[in-house]
Amino acid sequence: MKYLIVFNFFFWWNSWNDLAFSQSSPLDNRISVDFNSEKLGKALKVIEKKGGFKFSYSRKIVPVQKKMTYQAYNRTISEVLKQILSPLGIEFFQVEKQIVLRRAKASKTESSSPLPATKPKLNHTLSGYIRDLNSGESLIGATIFIEELKSGSITNAYGFYSITIPEGDYTFSYSYIGFKEITKEVNLNQNIELDILLDEDTEFLQEVVVDASKSIPFIENVQKGHTGLLPISVTQMPALMGEHDVIKSLQSVPGIKLFADGSTNFHVRGGDRDQNLILLDEAPIYNPSHVLGLFSTIIPDAAKDINIYKGDLPVQQGGRLSSLIDIKTNEGNLKKLVFSGSLGLAASRLALEGPLKKDKSSFFISARFSNLNWFTKNIASSNANIGFYDFNTKFNVSLNKNNRLYFSFYSGLDNFEDIGNSGIRWGNFAGTIRWNHIFNSKLFSNTTLYSSSYNYYLITSVPNNDRWHSSIANISLKSDFSYFINPENNLYFGAKLSYHGFNPGNYEPGNGILPQSVPVVSKKNTNEIALYAGNEQQFFEKISIKYGLRLSVWQNIGPAVEYDYDENYNPIGARQFSRGKVYNSYAELAPRLGLAYQVGPGFSAKAFYSRSVQNVHLITNSISPFTNFEVWLPSSPNIKPQKADQVGGGLFMKWPQKGLALNGEIYYKWMDNQIDYADHASMILNPYIEGELRFGKGRAYGAEIQLEKKQGKLTGWIGYSYSRSFRKIVEINNGNEFPTYFDRPHEISLFLMQKLGRKWNISTNWIYNTGASYTTPTAFFKFESQTVPIYTERGNDRMPDYHRLDLSVNFQLNRPGNRFKHHLNFSIYNFYGRHNPVYLNFNKTIALNGDLLVPGDLFLPPDQTASYTYIYNFIPSVSYNFKL
Repeated sequence: MKYLIVFNFFFWWNSWNDLAFSQSSPLDNRISVDFNSEKLGKALKVIEKKGGFKFSYSRKIVPVQKKMTYQAYNRTISEVLKQILSPLGIEFFQVEKQIVLRRAKASKTESSSPLPATKPKLNHTLSGYIRDLNSGESLIGATIFIEELKSGSITNAYGFYSITIPEGDYTFSYSYIGFKEITKEVNLNQNIELDILLDEDTEFLQEVVVDASKSIPFIENVQKGHTGLLPISVTQMPALMGEHDVIKSLQSVPGIKLFADGSTNFHVRGGDRDQNLILLDEAPIYNPSHVLGLFSTIIPDAAKDINIYKGDLPVQQGGRLSSLIDIKTNEGNLKKLVFSGSLGLAASRLALEGPLKKDKSSFFISARFSNLNWFTKNIASSNANIGFYDFNTKFNVSLNKNNRLYFSFYSGLDNFEDIGNSGIRWGNFAGTIRWNHIFNSKLFSNTTLYSSSYNYYLITSVPNNDRWHSSIANISLKSDFSYFINPENNLYFGAKLSYHGFNPGNYEPGNGILPQSVPVVSKKNTNEIALYAGNEQQFFEKISIKYGLRLSVWQNIGPAVEYDYDENYNPIGARQFSRGKVYNSYAELAPRLGLAYQVGPGFSAKAFYSRSVQNVHLITNSISPFTNFEVWLPSSPNIKPQKADQVGGGLFMKWPQKGLALNGEIYYKWMDNQIDYADHASMILNPYIEGELRFGKGRAYGAEIQLEKKQGKLTGWIGYSYSRSFRKIVEINNGNEFPTYFDRPHEISLFLMQKLGRKWNISTNWIYNTGASYTTPTAFFKFESQTVPIYTERGNDRMPDYHRLDLSVNFQLNRPGNRFKHHLNFSIYNFYGRHNPVYLNFNKTIALNGDLLVPGDLFLPPDQTASYTYIYNFIPSVSYNFKL
């Protein structure tokens, strides 16, 4: 109830504030001024100060350097402005909290007076889509800037924009990174629909130029909580075996830590790996790994837009505690047929896109296949089947000017089989149907039906198809609404209904006959209902606020078997529930609040609070990077929802003329119902798996800073983060707090790219991390001729520090302007051959030649010698990419 009261207060405050200002116009205030050969710009500042408001104007229209002499005593501001500005051909009017100056209409004579400034002006809306001129793809996050008001807006996730302002003549500038800016003169005397086509800037790859005059404080403030990663940036980073990787590129973002070499597991701001939500066209991807983590499932060439939220999640999304990786895929070229592909050491890719009906509908199809199976059979002479594939497809159909449909599908599979023996197999599937609808020029909606699943198979007999199988799946329906009140006030609201199915792991014999000795683990089913509302708004020109509230209701439904446990986690009874029976539920409120203050041009400060709730939990006690063994369980009578409260603040500074931006944040996060495991927990074929879990509290804190250079032939960024992560669980570590295995305090990331003419560029990436926390023996004792380790404290030691340097060189083979584009990429992964340990092992002996051996004679006391295992040495690669 207290959250609802606060939520309603902000909405009522918004309405009251606008009403109060409109009832008392500053133009009616009386002032006295005396200007003697004063510059017009300085005179306007004096009037601003006396009147308690702000002017908004373009220096191209108002001659701020022109000197003037003028006196007035106890005159209204409206009278003063008429006498000063009318001779200059400038008129003025009030727009909410500011006075706008603009060029008077041509039909007016110099001696005529402008229309009374206090006369109410009708509001009208300019709306439409911004698209790529050459492909018809919508441009997400494109900027619309109003010269006269020095404010603007950006397009939403579907390229739609809506701006409501008083009627009049305006100059609108449309821009998007990598595209040429265009300007439109608009007489806004009615609601107007205006679609914009932007042409690609062919010079963009040579040098990124930032226009200092297009700074929009409101946009900067509300967007600072996340990092945008362009797919083109991912393809310019050095990559293992030339396979550019969206997930692994995240390690260059401060605050995001990949666990180890050979792993796509990543941790954000002290959170566990299952606390990250990865969305592909709004459908969740549960396991983004290929080849046990060497590569990820997300192909950069199929991605259109990548947004990373590290804590201050948008109110539209929920379900995870730490981060959101929101990926939108290509819609398909509406203008022409395009064929592209790549050939590398690890995989090959082909893509085809084009119009089904020009400017009305399009398709995009992309497939990637592993080359590893060919390598293992022809080079390594192995009988194993090793490989993976990805398949993306998307259809985009315009029904009419107000309705558009999108169909997108993804399928990915990994297969590791030893012919005639055993193996493992895992795969993801995601499908989405989306409907965009424009109710009117101010109200936009997106309704989505999506389904996704993840399946893991541990195959005990390939010929007989005997296997252990775990899975998670969902089907969801959601509607999101955006109401564009004005350029400084946007309202969002929506709802979601979901069904989730969980298989915690059961044995599936190929003949369909389950042996009586094999236990059955009860499958789980849940319903989820979510409602949300949020608002982004600017107050008093320099202050912007983002607030919202999300309600989630989680229900466990039958058929299911739930076990009861005593205080020592021993099962003491079982309850069976029939199909459709709701036997447990949780309802949680998650408020979000963000404040930003524009200190000066290019300098702002921010603070935020966010609560998150998570009801799906990854259950695995393995920290090995070489396993995709995963069991997912829902919140239930024995597993409470995980919760996190996070507060933080930061500063953002930019120097547009130099193309520099500096961003720094600090944060503190409290977490409840964090999951850990009993010693020697049994995770496979265990009906009492919930009895192996232990629950407690967690906390994390840290600071992040990043300096980015976006302009010139040398671009890139350098970032540093300091972060700590701890847990406290009564049954573990004697109830004392301990560092998590992903507690890695220091991180440095450096990415640089240098343009070398029109055809060459070179990039480098350097990563440093403190070693991961792990537990080592503190002593040993002899028992029956065996050496037994003694462990006294969890997380008492650290792996060696991790660092790696990668290099990449791109050579453009075609001439600029050619339709057929192709280039070669040369990469060196781990340039100086750093041996970064993945495992540390004990209880090994040293042979006479110095080799480390597993003890063969258990009757002799072995030497306790530590050794480590690493994956990568110096790895060169080459790949060929083309587009036609």
